[in-house]
Amino acid sequence: FGKVPDQQDALCLYTVQIPYKRERRPPPCYLTKWDGLRFLPLVTQPCGNEVISCLAVSDCGKFLGLGTVTGSVAIYISFSLQRLYYVEEAHGIVVTDLAFFPGSRRCRDLQGDHETALLSVAVDSRCKLHLVPNRRTFPVWLLLLLCFISV
Repeated sequence: FGKVPDQQDALCLYTVQIPYKRERRPPPCYLTKWDGLRFLPLVTQPCGNEVISCLAVSDCGKFLGLGTVTGSVAIYISFSLQRLYYVEEAHGIVVTDLAFFPGSRRCRDLQGDHETALLSVAVDSRCKLHLVPNRRTFPVWLLLLLCFISV
């Protein structure tokens, strides 16, 4: 379960569906966001062909972290289940646990000018830090100016 960023008391459930039968060309795994009260699926997105080994939700509820049996690490936006960050084989072997930095002042200082930070741990006994840089946005006035100039 994870918090819903815009709703104080609301919760969402996040699950991963892994196909039972793995073939030479494996079918994708799926990430699903569920309504926390009625337990109805809200959004389902494919999250790749790698088998998911662990899932973490950030304290603020904005991000999801996925670890795989092949050592890859991904970060998704919880609202849309859009992949924001991915490192193939960040570890050489199964990712066993993930943890987002908490929202405390000390952790924000360590995180620096990054949108979020995720720690991953694998069977190789290594811990790796994954930082997601702040996404850049264009000011509306600049976008309008560019449209005006192009016409």
